[in-house]
Amino acid sequence: MNLSYKGYTTILNRDPNSQVWYGRVSSIQDIVTFEATSETAAEAEFHKAVDTYLSFCQILNQAPNTPLGRPSLKSLPDEKPGYHIEGGGEKLHQSHRRPIAKK
Repeated sequence: MNLSYKGYTTILNRDPNSQVWYGRVSSIQDIVTFEATSETAAEAEFHKAVDTYLSFCQILNQAPNTPLGRPSLKSLPDEKPGYHIEGGGEKLHQSHRRPIAKK
């Protein structure tokens, strides 16, 4: 089951041996996990994990990771015929762009 909260997503899983529901916040570099003993409780724990993560980032005065979104290939005007990867609608810093060889 896919869950979404405040722009963050997860895939809810259940361990058949222990009957524990668990998940990890998807599409961010930081590791944010949760678990519970029921599906309903797991959804609440997912919300709590996201809220705790956002609060923790605020305490550290650090920007939280935003979901990366779906990468797309776009042509670079100054490096034809190259491509670069761009995720979540945010352009990569110029120094991080690198051509990818076309086949």
